[in-house]
Amino acid sequence: MLADVLKEARVIVSVGSGGVGKTTISAAMGLAAALQGQKVLVMTIDPARRLANALGFAELDDDECELDPALWRPKGYPPEGQLFAMMLDQKLTFDRLIDRFAPSVESATSIKKNRWYQQMSTSLAGAQDYMAVARLYEMTQQRDYDLIILDTPPTSNALDFLNAPERIGGILQMRSMQWIQDKLASEGSKAGKFLRWSGGTLLKLLGRVTGQEVMQEIWRLLDDLSVLYDSFQVHADATSVLLRSPKSKFLQISVAQRLPLMEALFLQLKLIESGMNVEGFVLNRVPGFLQHADHWNVLPEQTHEFSEEVFQEIAERVSPDVSKQPDTIRLLRQMTTHLKHFQQKTELAREAVVFLKEQVVGHPWIQLVPLISYDISDLEGLQLIATLLLDGSFSPSYPPQQEV
Repeated sequence: MLADVLKEARVIVSVGSGGVGKTTISAAMGLAAALQGQKVLVMTIDPARRLANALGFAELDDDECELDPALWRPKGYPPEGQLFAMMLDQKLTFDRLIDRFAPSVESATSIKKNRWYQQMSTSLAGAQDYMAVARLYEMTQQRDYDLIILDTPPTSNALDFLNAPERIGGILQMRSMQWIQDKLASEGSKAGKFLRWSGGTLLKLLGRVTGQEVMQEIWRLLDDLSVLYDSFQVHADATSVLLRSPKSKFLQISVAQRLPLMEALFLQLKLIESGMNVEGFVLNRVPGFLQHADHWNVLPEQTHEFSEEVFQEIAERVSPDVSKQPDTIRLLRQMTTHLKHFQQKTELAREAVVFLKEQVVGHPWIQLVPLISYDISDLEGLQLIATLLLDGSFSPSYPPQQEV
């Protein structure tokens, strides 16, 4: 189960659709691993910055921040555990790659000062996904963490994230620029003459619209970036190998509802097709469990039907004052109705879990996290989730996993 994965993996990538509590589960997994005595880093590219708030930081940035062990380590847990967190800064990661791969300090400075690079490094479509895996790779190579957990964007972007290393050439369009440059450099080539003529004409036409200075700046940036293509590609290949390493595990975070689980099953197929290791599913906020102090009980499947006579009898016992009995009866009716609705939601969740077990590819484990009655937005809540994840036994009321 998850407790074993936290010990065995070097990298855990959390993927899933939006609104399922993926960032919360990622942070709780990091805390759970630290409770087991590991040195853990939780990385997020979630723009909502909920991870910082949940861990008790005013904010997170691109530097690793260590959480004071006195705040999260209860008595009885290994003292050597450490928990760090960071928020990916896309531009800083891009800048570091430029510094690393540029042929000289002057070249790197020229690129980073270019105003079009400054715009591109923060808003280029697909760049955030590549920078996430680039930063992940950097952390695995330069730090000694036992485990790094990466919280990814929602599913609509997660598919782009999976292919980010392979798409870097397309993102920066370097190969096409190199091809054009090679053709332009071919003296005597008809294609070269045409490209020199058409390229110059195109620049002139665009220059009339945007200004010659602007076009020269853009072309200079493209020319500078094209030199970095091979280095970027080698780096992309290395990150691709990292994501497919036996020590890299993908965990799918979802909820016990049919539509999100259909998305999760689709994503599982894409992960498998991409050669990723799909380790298991964590279903968050699952109804059907009731917390009583430190214990969790399973909600009964059926509710007894109470007659008005029973309500009246209970009201008389609770409220000897006759004037207060109607309010008591009204409250009892509301409680019964609420319980029925909760049982209906529980039954739908149970059916959804059965659906997942029937449709899932292979035999990944499925772990449930009970629905908690309050929003998890602080360290105390994360500690509760972490202990539930380490326990791993919250599925007694659901049918046993079937062979597929």
